[in-house]
Amino acid sequence: MMGFDTKKVHTILREVPTMFASNIFHQFNVMHYLDIAQQYGIPGDVCPMPEAEAGISIDDDFCVLGCCAVQNNTTCDGSLMGNGIIAKRLEREYGIPTFQLATPLRHKEPDVMEYAAGEIKKAIAFVEEHTGEKWDWDVYFKAAKRVNDATRCRIAQMEINSTPYPQFFGAAFSLYNDTNYMGNSGRNADFVTIDHKLLDLAQKGYAAKRMYAKEYRHRAIVWGVQPQYVIDMLYWLVQCWGVVPLTDMLSVINTDMIAEEDTPENREQAYRDMAMLNMEMIMRNHTHGGYKVLLDDLWELYARLLRGAGPGARHPYHVGLPRPV
Repeated sequence: MMGFDTKKVHTILREVPTMFASNIFHQFNVMHYLDIAQQYGIPGDVCPMPEAEAGISIDDDFCVLGCCAVQNNTTCDGSLMGNGIIAKRLEREYGIPTFQLATPLRHKEPDVMEYAAGEIKKAIAFVEEHTGEKWDWDVYFKAAKRVNDATRCRIAQMEINSTPYPQFFGAAFSLYNDTNYMGNSGRNADFVTIDHKLLDLAQKGYAAKRMYAKEYRHRAIVWGVQPQYVIDMLYWLVQCWGVVPLTDMLSVINTDMIAEEDTPENREQAYRDMAMLNMEMIMRNHTHGGYKVLLDDLWELYARLLRGAGPGARHPYHVGLPRPV
């Protein structure tokens, strides 16, 4: 949606008001919908997130709005199952045409990129057909510049967290990154100001050697989705136990720059960049089996982040941050 004028085409992330927001306020809010889904024969051993979304659709407790819908195969088989149920409800009951954006799972393999870019082109054409609005390259490349700016800020956040005086964790890191990376994706210019304000506060805290607890006993990577739904757990870890949660699994997302200048070559590259952003979005870049997620991915991040924890250390996230004496 980065290339559609936000004043003409309003994009709504259906799952946010339907499930995510309520679940953050009260983590048992979706229990009823899990029961509903299982009453209709959906197995109870799939991921509860897509199962709850499917249950909400079955129970008719979701917002019915919009002239069309786009679904992505994010992030697991359970999600694919839920998407089918939701799409049939939207199309058959409410007449809302739905496009299935089939993003390749093998996101690190270069041979899938052309197919992935083709899917992006089809999705754009689908939205144009049903909204009557045309894709605007000027709007897109302005958004791309903002995406790159957000990426640079996030890399700086990661560098701060790799020092003895980390400043970013909890809601300010995980939930904000979720919102900025997936919910905004460069479309709202207000996030640029917010990004730099947050980074400025963190750099001041870093320069002052500010700590969240009297003593840091351990540095940790939280490897699971829990930090997104039980935010207070992260503050409990550091303030009660001295365990500093440097980052979490769902915040390990894109660190590459995308094309931001409007040229004929970059217009073609833009489809590949959007495909990459979809393939490596939150949770999506971990859709390759338990062993790789729990071992390979975790140790790859460890090599990039924790080993750079010593004073004066340089590492792939280094962007020239001055270190306190």
